[in-house]
Amino acid sequence: MIGSKDHIDYKRLFRLVILVFALGLVLFYKVLLSDTLSYTDQLRQIKAQSGSNYLFDNRISDLRHRIKLIDSQIGDNEKSESVLRNLIVSQTLELCENLKLRVIAVNDSHRSKQGNYTIVTNSIVLEGNFQNLLKYVYEIDYGFQESKLVSVSFQIEKNKINRNNELHAIVYFQNAYEEV
Repeated sequence: MIGSKDHIDYKRLFRLVILVFALGLVLFYKVLLSDTLSYTDQLRQIKAQSGSNYLFDNRISDLRHRIKLIDSQIGDNEKSESVLRNLIVSQTLELCENLKLRVIAVNDSHRSKQGNYTIVTNSIVLEGNFQNLLKYVYEIDYGFQESKLVSVSFQIEKNKINRNNELHAIVYFQNAYEEV
């Protein structure tokens, strides 16, 4: 009987070892493999999304290129030049009113090409005292973002009617457009 009792204990021990082994496998799966499998699924989803983002980026750049071509064909740059010139004049008139300056002339826009760029230059001639002209230049340089102030030249001219000297400032603005 002692031998049969030992035999039963080995059977129980074998079952216990198999049960522990099965629980170990379940625990191994839960701890290590389930996280790995979920990370693998997330990686596949991210790769699929990044591939679609690449396609969208290509489509967007293609659309931007087409818009530039259409704008160059219908002359959108010329329209923006006139709008830009009107913005410069309106901002100048507002500042001249506050600073007691006088607009002498608004010259026509000058267009030139350099490489792949078209450069549009606008100029305005103002009259006033030196301090107010400098205030205008400062305000327009830091407060007007639609165009870049590139140059200012001062000239003293003799008024032929009252024979007084008048200080004039010629202010130049430029914008550059890339050609398609």
